Amino acid sequence: MDIQLLTQADFILDKCGRPRPPQSGLSLVYIPKGFSVNCYFPVTPATATQSITKEITGDTTWCLREIQIYTVSSTALNFQVQLPNGRFLLSALQDILQIAGYGSYRFLFTKELECPPGSKLIVTFQDTNTGVAQPVNCVFGGAYKYVLKSGSNQLCPVDAVASSIPRILAGPSQNILAPAWQQGVGPATPKGYQDQEFVYTTNPATPITAIPLAGPLNATQTIAIDAGSDFRCRKILVSITADATVTAGTVLAKVRTGSGYSLFDDYFDVATYLNSAPWPIDWRINAADNVYFDLQLCDFAGMGNLYFQAYLEGVKRWKISGGAGQ
Repeated sequence: MDIQLLTQADFILDKCGRPRPPQSGLSLVYIPKGFSVNCYFPVTPATATQSITKEITGDTTWCLREIQIYTVSSTALNFQVQLPNGRFLLSALQDILQIAGYGSYRFLFTKELECPPGSKLIVTFQDTNTGVAQPVNCVFGGAYKYVLKSGSNQLCPVDAVASSIPRILAGPSQNILAPAWQQGVGPATPKGYQDQEFVYTTNPATPITAIPLAGPLNATQTIAIDAGSDFRCRKILVSITADATVTAGTVLAKVRTGSGYSLFDDYFDVATYLNSAPWPIDWRINAADNVYFDLQLCDFAGMGNLYFQAYLEGVKRWKISGGAGQ
């Protein structure tokens, strides 16, 4: 692909109403690209933790939009990623099954992260069951960002013909008119407001709620929202662990706020059906409100405790100047 093909792609995509950057006379062409990270833990590995560094290559900025992780239900690994901007994806090493998935179940970023060439992803895996061999495959998906017109000099270095390149290189629907959130592009901040990406979780003093199989089988976990700003929740992340003596168990949850709003009206297996799934619209939670997870244990066997911890991922929002409603 060369500058002429990028120009043709810019012309074709622009007919679909693709947004332009704020600079006058400039336009953007995104070329999908993924970086894979693979890891394998043999039986009784010499070390139970591996950190893999993946350098971002290319001749222009790469935008990180999603993570696809292929595992099996028996995988027992903890997972953490240090992003190129220095921030960690998760608050600590967490069970990889809580965010694993691919296709429609992949982990999507609310806002794409720009990664310049030479920046690095640092992926850490921790084996929590050294008695079995465990492979894991991860693909960090996104796209190269090429700026065209007004003297831009970023070119694609690979020569090829347009007919040899698929029209769409990513996305399960293969549809260039698919909604933006399906490619990991989140809602825009309204004019006059400022957003800060943020993840809420429970009180650090008692972050995990234990549910004993001996009873009681009900519990409530509380997440307090700061008084300084409203919160727009865009994903719920759930971590569920268990004692080694627990052989089965499902934790159902009903999510509500202190103001009386209920996210759904019955108990729901959030870990299976809602965990890390993107939402088409934000859930607004008022400042100083509380979010309650009413928990119920069912289909359990064995003895001991199950442990539940929830995270709310989204943005804090402040009004900075004469913005019209939210």
